[in-house]
Amino acid sequence: MSAKAAFNVANIVFSAVHQYLSYSSFDKIECNFPRVFKTWFAEQAREVARRCVQPPLKPRPKAPPFTPRPSLAPAVSFLIQNVKRYPVEACQACGRRAFPEDPDKAVHDEHAAAHVERVYCSHIYHHDCLILYMKTPPFQGEG
Repeated sequence: MSAKAAFNVANIVFSAVHQYLSYSSFDKIECNFPRVFKTWFAEQAREVARRCVQPPLKPRPKAPPFTPRPSLAPAVSFLIQNVKRYPVEACQACGRRAFPEDPDKAVHDEHAAAHVERVYCSHIYHHDCLILYMKTPPFQGEG
């Protein structure tokens, strides 16, 4: 991992933990990830932490009783794991690395061809690759 990428990881984790502790808006987190990733990282970390300290809204019938547990370590672990994972992942359509090697060259224009999109299943695509994939039947060319 490059020094810039390591700084990016540290900055997101520090900012998210600070925001988590203060329960304020995540809009002020500075990072090189596109807005959709920044928001997803922050909100998912908050949800991981919430599940540690609040009982489930719909507990399973045979689930053991809820026991609160420390929430900071799971939230930080989630952030570190995912912030390190996404910069090296490939676009699911074209197979090329989704994010550039240099975090400063990340595309933030949501309509640009190279902008990286994260879909609900956690796969990532370049913007234009996703549009093409969505317009092409997955069984094209099969008998």
